[in-house]
Amino acid sequence: MLKNWSNTLLVAFSRTPKMLAELDHAFNSRLKSTFGSIHLKNGITTEQIIGEMLRINYFKCKICEMREAVEAALGSMDESSRGYLTDRVLKGRTFRELALSRGVSLRTAFRRFEAAELALTRALRRSGYTEERMRREFGEIPQLAAVAERLEDGNYFTVRAE
Repeated sequence: MLKNWSNTLLVAFSRTPKMLAELDHAFNSRLKSTFGSIHLKNGITTEQIIGEMLRINYFKCKICEMREAVEAALGSMDESSRGYLTDRVLKGRTFRELALSRGVSLRTAFRRFEAAELALTRALRRSGYTEERMRREFGEIPQLAAVAERLEDGNYFTVRAE
């Protein structure tokens, strides 16, 4: 898998419901702490807790923006390329499964997946999401930064033996 922000967004896209649920939980736990002034007993000012809640909502907005950008990019791609990405990243299929389901060799499945990654990068770029913009706008979001770090390590996607 290419080590770029296009793929970071694609992987994050597959985890959007979980990321939003985690942020909702974080927001709600802070909201609950304001009842009865629990946050004050823990040494956290009202301004700090409100700041945290605003930051959490900002992250949620950025994750929704990311989701819309990836949906639009995937929607603009040809069906075959979109299928390789969604089957591999969103559905977790192995390259062997991709090859078998499409009647192609394993090497061809790898090449078509790589071509689909490039098509996604181009589709995002056409809509204004350059690598720099994606890094700047989404790199500060802890959940997306964690995905980017895992992709940088090179261990996110490996070929599973069957």
